[in-house]
Amino acid sequence: MADVGFQIAIAVGLQSDFDTISATIPGLSGALDETDGIVLGDRESGDFESGISAPQFVRESRAVADVPGSFTAAGDTFLRASADGLEISWHVKGNGVVSTPSASQAKPHEGIDALHEMAGLVGSAGTSPVYNYTPRKTSTVGGITKYGTVKLWIGDLAWVLKSCTVSSFRLSVQPSGIIVATAALQVGSIASLTDSVTFPTFDYGTQASLSANTVQNVTTSWGATRGWESLEIEIANSIEFAQDSAQPDGQRLIQTGRRVNVSSRLYVDSSDSDWEFQALQLSAAPTADLTFQLGAIAGAADPLNALRVDVDDLQVTSMKPSPTGEVLVAEIEGHGTGLTGGSEALIQYN
Repeated sequence: MADVGFQIAIAVGLQSDFDTISATIPGLSGALDETDGIVLGDRESGDFESGISAPQFVRESRAVADVPGSFTAAGDTFLRASADGLEISWHVKGNGVVSTPSASQAKPHEGIDALHEMAGLVGSAGTSPVYNYTPRKTSTVGGITKYGTVKLWIGDLAWVLKSCTVSSFRLSVQPSGIIVATAALQVGSIASLTDSVTFPTFDYGTQASLSANTVQNVTTSWGATRGWESLEIEIANSIEFAQDSAQPDGQRLIQTGRRVNVSSRLYVDSSDSDWEFQALQLSAAPTADLTFQLGAIAGAADPLNALRVDVDDLQVTSMKPSPTGEVLVAEIEGHGTGLTGGSEALIQYN
């Protein structure tokens, strides 16, 4: 008997529809690169310093009555196996392409783009070479819900997970550090498991060779221009399993709602020290946007490695004055709002 070494890796690709499994992801093997949808994780997150949190596989069943005259359980009726808790964290950076500039040149690599789309963020070309992601209006309007196929290698095992969405897409923006994105995947169903698999080789290209920008010399002009001690932005999607007899598993994933949440500790500026409290008690619709730009927008011959994030018309839902040392910060919670569908946020690679 021989042990199996622990290794873990992931690849993600979009499906054309629910239960229409990707044509390429299941067959991935051998030497893989960024065009195959592989995603390089953050070493300080996940299992085995990989950035990937392996899912817990759960037996779903319908119990039968205990053995008559006893408390002894009888074998249940198997329904399906499900996967819970799969997450991937990665460094937010550009694709490293040298700008011409040309349309969509800043679009992230395939696997990272797929995770944005699965989180309900619709990608589109902006002014060359910019690439924008904005929230989908609903699950059927402004672009239908995008599902993805995931291949997960662990040791000599390889799972194919189909019809997945992203229930939570978080950006952790840490001063003196970097921006780390985390996608929590909601798995539609387990398509297959193969054992005795030869672990592939991975060429992550600029995901490995390009450094993410350090969060420094960055401010937001929400209220006064100032910095933050911590900032987290989350695309929080409400995802439900709905019963559907036409589906192979008798159920499907449906998105029922979304919020773009903000949690931050902002340094209070003496020129407008009551801004956060006044924002909390606004009687009119909010009109101030929390925005920031990290890195310089690429010009011709510059590598693409910058990011802009907007949370528009920020609605503050709670505010707590708090100390950092002897300095006053405002600890706020809130979410983006808008007057038209899908207008409450922007993630732009530039």
